[in-house]
Amino acid sequence: MPSITTQHLLLLVLTSTAYCQPYRLAERAVLVDDVSNLKAEYDYIIMGGGTSGLTVADRLTEDHKTTVLVLEYGPLDHQEPGVLVPGVPMPEEYSRNYQSIPQAGLNNRSSPVYSAAVVGGASVINGMFFNRGSAGDYDAWEKLGNPGWSWKDLLPYFKKSETFTPPPKELAARFPISSDLSPHGTSGPVGSSFPVYQYPVLDYFYRAWASIGVALNPQPNAGDPNGAIYSSLSLDFKNQSRSTSSTAHYRPFIGERPNYHLVTGQKVVKISLNRKGTRATSVQFLSRDNNSTHTVSARQEIILAAGAVHSPQILQLSGIGPKNLLSGLGIETLVDLPGVGYNFQDQPVMVLSISYSNQTYPYPSPDWLDTNKTWAAEQLAVYYENRTGPFTITYRSGSTVCFLPLQNITDNYQQIIQSAAAVDLSKVLPADVDPSLLAGYQAQRDIVLDLYASPHATAQETAFGGGQYYGIAILKPLSRGSILINTTDPLAAPVFDYGTFSHPADLAIAVASLKKNRALFASSPLQELGVMEVFPGAQAMGEDDALAEAIRGFALSTWAHPSGTLSMMKREYGGVVDPQLRVYGVSNLRVVDASIMPLIPATHTSSTVYAVAEKRGLNDFIRGARRFLGDAVARLRGPRPQGITDLIPELRSTPPAPETSVLPEEGVFWRNFRKVMTQLDGDQQKRMLSCIESWKAFSSVEHPSAGAVRWKSYDRWLTECVAEQERLYDVRIAVELEPMEPQEPNRNPQGRNEEGPDAPDSSGFSLVLDGLSKAIKNVKAKPMPLGGVPVNPIPGVVAP
Repeated sequence: MPSITTQHLLLLVLTSTAYCQPYRLAERAVLVDDVSNLKAEYDYIIMGGGTSGLTVADRLTEDHKTTVLVLEYGPLDHQEPGVLVPGVPMPEEYSRNYQSIPQAGLNNRSSPVYSAAVVGGASVINGMFFNRGSAGDYDAWEKLGNPGWSWKDLLPYFKKSETFTPPPKELAARFPISSDLSPHGTSGPVGSSFPVYQYPVLDYFYRAWASIGVALNPQPNAGDPNGAIYSSLSLDFKNQSRSTSSTAHYRPFIGERPNYHLVTGQKVVKISLNRKGTRATSVQFLSRDNNSTHTVSARQEIILAAGAVHSPQILQLSGIGPKNLLSGLGIETLVDLPGVGYNFQDQPVMVLSISYSNQTYPYPSPDWLDTNKTWAAEQLAVYYENRTGPFTITYRSGSTVCFLPLQNITDNYQQIIQSAAAVDLSKVLPADVDPSLLAGYQAQRDIVLDLYASPHATAQETAFGGGQYYGIAILKPLSRGSILINTTDPLAAPVFDYGTFSHPADLAIAVASLKKNRALFASSPLQELGVMEVFPGAQAMGEDDALAEAIRGFALSTWAHPSGTLSMMKREYGGVVDPQLRVYGVSNLRVVDASIMPLIPATHTSSTVYAVAEKRGLNDFIRGARRFLGDAVARLRGPRPQGITDLIPELRSTPPAPETSVLPEEGVFWRNFRKVMTQLDGDQQKRMLSCIESWKAFSSVEHPSAGAVRWKSYDRWLTECVAEQERLYDVRIAVELEPMEPQEPNRNPQGRNEEGPDAPDSSGFSLVLDGLSKAIKNVKAKPMPLGGVPVNPIPGVVAP
């Protein structure tokens, strides 16, 4: 088929035009429709209203006193069929796509660079796969110097993100689907389930893999995804409709949360820092409808969630990035971070076309959605009437995939590993990169080769929906690319370089994968259908060298999973963010999107992005963690023999009844609290109000997390967030604290906390905090005098 190009095939797989059948879910979202209605300052500003940005915004605004602004480039979707109905093609208007520079590894051909331009981001337009990588994929993150990011650490957040619904019994009996629900969540915001219909031809797919020695894997989400699987999708089971970050984290809540603002049609221009260049303070953005520029400030943090394609550009334009790049463009380097924009990873793909020669093909075929309009219209009506039929399956996709470790792809896997280990990595990366990038690349290479040797780590994916298109993706590449600006114009696209096949191991694995899948085509079950390879067919035949050259001529650089461009690694490895996702060298700035992944997981990345956002959204916020002794602690003075962490036993203790005074004389807690406050000036004491208010909210019976969480998890939360503040600001408080054992609340037989005669008096506690809040509000800030003694303390707090 000489008229078919590989890029054309991939575009047919990923994009098309939309049907125009009216269909809407109840919409309760309220947008800020005019930039002039925005506040001048928010607690948090999130750049990007996609998968991760909306997840974090939702978690932050669970505290009604925390204000959040989300800036999104694209529009809010209209909940049209192309968004909600899985089998309808995705609307092209919600994509913002580019082209890479010519790739030497692809015989100087370019590849598309896919990104979303819609509220909800890629979750609105992707293939809906909702699966996870192997345990080794995430353990590798921890091995690169990121404690708390292993598989066991991320699993609770995978579960937190989803409501998994098991399939109907007849579907579970037909396909490899486990009844074990332990790896899944059942009360999260994102729907995760299976389409209730599948094409008859897919039964042959599983029989074919089994016939060549590949096992069926009924539980791919428990740390070992390998084998032929029937994958869950980001699908609301009841409606059989797409579940997105927008439907999960924006539409259900925004109408009820006046503290949650989202404005669409905005292009972020830059992040502004303070005069010293040490703290992110505000965001400058451009309204796309009239090119007007605006600036909004952040009291707490600025959070970058524009995706691996766009986030590096924002940092580089803000003066955060490789100094040689920025200075060459006349941009002042505020933070020299050589890794910004580097470590770009995606998964190269070979899209094949096949045909069926025998009359035994069990029609209907998924190709009928394009070739048989009468049938397609009938099936769409079936979908609207009873939520079944082929429109429950993602357009040109589905749930049928096979993940293979390298040793199941080829018997020569050890030779591939040994050859990869011998490659001089300094010749793979550009000659002028910072030495730290080479050090990080070497550390990554060693870990990836260990994964190649494991029978539990994936190297290749085969995706087959039952029609003429057939995808083979190389999931754990060793090649690295970059996304770098070449102009100061924020509206201009950066330079995209995948670096495809720059490391020879990737091409060797591609050759082995093509041969493996051709063995599948030749298997008895697929030959019952007369399967024949149409493209590349005769264009890719012969020995390995000939196959490699042919692959260079038709493979593409992307499986639409861009990652790694602001990697979470040690700074000496070229990392950009630390394990708390804080950008090195500047405070109050974090990244929460796929750009932080130091190594791309060998899977589709959507569920991993949700897990990353849940981890950061919950851990950093958790009822006002950032408010707790935040900026006040940063400006403490004097000797520091004892730290905030030492306050933990006292902060766990129960304060006395409130009738004595605003600050009662009795009680170890309040005595220690007074000692701490004497170390702060008046302005710093006022800043303690945010801590008090957050604490009060967390202790309130009316608070969403009241009851069991209030007393069971409070001390653990406090321990983590206070210790983090002390590490972040490197401070100690000059006080001698009185020790006191924490009191334990009553527990019922089920282990839940409950109120009782000796349980903490939450109502009295609230009254005390009310009084203290009023006292702080009345304080007039005055400058700290020399010597560090506060000149205007809170009433009842007397400096020594």
